[in-house]
This record gives sequence, C-alpha cells and structure tokens, in this order.
Amino acid sequence: IHHTIEDEAIFPLLHGREAGLTAVVERLMAEHLVIHDLLERLEAAAVDTLKAPGPDSFARLRAAFETLERAIQSHFGYEQEELEEALGYFDVPL
Repeated sequence: IHHTIEDEAIFPLLHGREAGLTAVVERLMAEHLVIHDLLERLEAAAVDTLKAPGPDSFARLRAAFETLERAIQSHFGYEQEELEEALGYFDVPL
C-alpha cells in the first residue's frame, strides 16, 4: 500500500517540478519495482520452505529476507533524505 500511495498520489505531484527531483522520483519508482520483485521472491521462498522444510530451504528464505531488508532500508533512507524537504516545499499533502 505504501508504494501504491506514493506512485499514484505523491510522486505525480513531484515529478517534473525540477530536474533533480524528477530523477529522484524516477529512481524511487524504479526501486518500487525491485522491492515488489523481492517481495515475490520472499513469498516463493516461504512457500518452498513450508512445502519442504530443511536447512537449504531455510537458508534460501533467510537470504531472500535479508536481500529484501537491505533494499527496503536503502530505499527508505534515500527517500527520506531526498524527499523530506521537497514534500514541505511543494506543500504535498500527506
């Protein structure tokens, strides 16, 4: 839901305002696609683990989770750093 709200309501208000901000919004939108893919991989790994629990499936599940965790932490950090002031400056309702 978080990414859908941004993609549909917030990013359109910021995209095109200035070149630097447009680049930030485009990067964040691209990261949303990556995070979506990582969520699907995590779900698949969880299903595999439920079907065939064992050291290998748990290792794959853990790796999928850790990859997603790193991506989300990086994404949220970049998002906060780059958009915090712009949201206020352009009076974007939250």
